[in-house]
Amino acid sequence: MVTDDGGMTRVAEANSIECWSTIKLLRLMVTAGRIDMEKVAEILEYWDYEQDLPMPLGKLRQVFREYFGVDCPL
Repeated sequence: MVTDDGGMTRVAEANSIECWSTIKLLRLMVTAGRIDMEKVAEILEYWDYEQDLPMPLGKLRQVFREYFGVDCPL
């Protein structure tokens, strides 16, 4: 399952369902060559525009650096 919703994450954990964040899915897609970093930046900008970031901006920047090895474009 892929979600950033806290409630859904807790349901997944309670039922032993593997749950990924959308950032982790984006990293997998980049690694697999399905999308590039330009597309990742575009997605992040859209989430920011819609005020629907998957986590608080400070945490997003930290996780983004861990997963992609570069600074978050936001």
